Amino acid sequence: MSFPDPALRDQKTTCPSGNLLDPGNSVNHFWGGEPGKTGENELGVIMKIMVGYDGSDLGRSVLNLAREWAKAYSASIEVVFVMAQDRELQYPDIQKVEDMMQKEAKNIFNGHNIRYKTHLVISDLKSGEGLVEFAKQNKIDEIFIGVKRKSKVGKFLFGSTAQYVILNAPCPVVTLK
Repeated sequence: MSFPDPALRDQKTTCPSGNLLDPGNSVNHFWGGEPGKTGENELGVIMKIMVGYDGSDLGRSVLNLAREWAKAYSASIEVVFVMAQDRELQYPDIQKVEDMMQKEAKNIFNGHNIRYKTHLVISDLKSGEGLVEFAKQNKIDEIFIGVKRKSKVGKFLFGSTAQYVILNAPCPVVTLK
């Protein structure tokens, strides 16, 4: 498998966790912590990727892209769906979203030796705010989100969720359209 973005192949990146990523090697070496240690955290992974998931076809494509990066970087994936508590939620609504997320994550990640978790965040925050807060609280190293273009003007402006995440995230954001 090749590095996800050939243009970045010769660059070295430091994750927020302090680990150094050298994508130029066929087997990536990661440094961090004490000399001689690999920089792995207690889960045995180098970095944590968060995917802002909405159940759409674009969301599915974002999960597939995150899977490839997770394989390249020995990363775990946190799949996050933010459900606004702007109406009275019923248990069947919540269960439907949880089941959908778990099924989709299982279909995409099983068999690829990737650690992942699904999270349904029910909050009075808007989706973008909820994603950024989750990233901060869970020390996420990189965020993956989908960007939808709706019109000619939409080509210049991202949707409000994506725009908020891009402008306020505590880490790099990868977008897919």
